[in-house]
Amino acid sequence: MSVHRNGNRKSVEFENKVIDLYLGCFNLGAVALEMGIYRTGVSRILKRNNIEIKENKSGKDHPNWRGGKNMNKGDGYIGIHKPGHERADGGNYVYEHTLNFEKHYGFLPKKNEVLHHIDLDKQNNEISNLYLCGHKKHLQIHRNIEKLIKPLLQRGIIEFKDGEYIFAP
Repeated sequence: MSVHRNGNRKSVEFENKVIDLYLGCFNLGAVALEMGIYRTGVSRILKRNNIEIKENKSGKDHPNWRGGKNMNKGDGYIGIHKPGHERADGGNYVYEHTLNFEKHYGFLPKKNEVLHHIDLDKQNNEISNLYLCGHKKHLQIHRNIEKLIKPLLQRGIIEFKDGEYIFAP
């Protein structure tokens, strides 16, 4: 971050720099970060200089909109933009596997139920790859997977290298 403080934030040079950055397609947050001030400070400078503040765009109107599909919500799962859905998170995304299950079966899994990805690929949300179970059963499934790894290591079929399990050469 480069901070352009010169001791007087109301100086003409400082305000001109804020205005130039904003008009150069920066948003309030980016200008604030660059200039080392708060967004409200940027907003005040723009208003003081009769510069219209761009409307915050979201959803389909946002320039980074990708059709409502978030390919990795940070946990490896795919999210679909569904504002108003009862399972929507703070960003209005619902897990794709949950939506596929709901569409196929006509109901949502209960709060104490889990959709397990049979092939362990969190992005393969085909109905044939989803297994509905309770939390206890889901934990048993993952423990069973872990039990399978030990014999595969012992037989030399797989090995652990650089933080990953891989097939042995």
